[in-house]
Amino acid sequence: HSALELRNGELDKAIEELSFIATHDKLTGLFNRHFIVDQLERQRDMFERYGNVCSIVLIDIDHFKQVNDRFGHAVGDEVLRSFARCVEPLLRQGDYLGRYGGEEFMLVLPMTGLEAANHLAQRIRNALTSCKSRDGECAMPTVTASFGVAQLREDEKLDDWLVRADQAMYRAKANGRDCVVVD
Repeated sequence: HSALELRNGELDKAIEELSFIATHDKLTGLFNRHFIVDQLERQRDMFERYGNVCSIVLIDIDHFKQVNDRFGHAVGDEVLRSFARCVEPLLRQGDYLGRYGGEEFMLVLPMTGLEAANHLAQRIRNALTSCKSRDGECAMPTVTASFGVAQLREDEKLDDWLVRADQAMYRAKANGRDCVVVD
């Protein structure tokens, strides 16, 4: 009987580890793109059913290719991990931060309108200047990011919502980077 309990405990632990691997980015420990898109779909369903407002923030680290080219990929990886450690404490329980692409991140902010989403994006933008590497030293380059914020609209398709956030982020880049643009 105790051998069966031990085996069941091992299986439970393996299932938990596989679930984490399936939903998280290995490098940053943040949610992965698949999980984030699932959350977007859930929020869209909640909006259609109950009118629950939701905003997203698309974040792109500015000049990230230059970081990799100048300092190497190990430093680039540490910049991504440092970004995650810098942003996570600023989030509320129920907010979702995920790595959306190479140096792109997405925040899914349930029950959050444009004003509050913009405020959070500004807080993150300001916090990036004080992010440090894991060992606490500042040998790592300071990074900035460009932010695009969009709130889900009535009868809007998921792809259209994402396109608006993406376009806002690219307007932030066109406006000189290190800024937030709200659509």
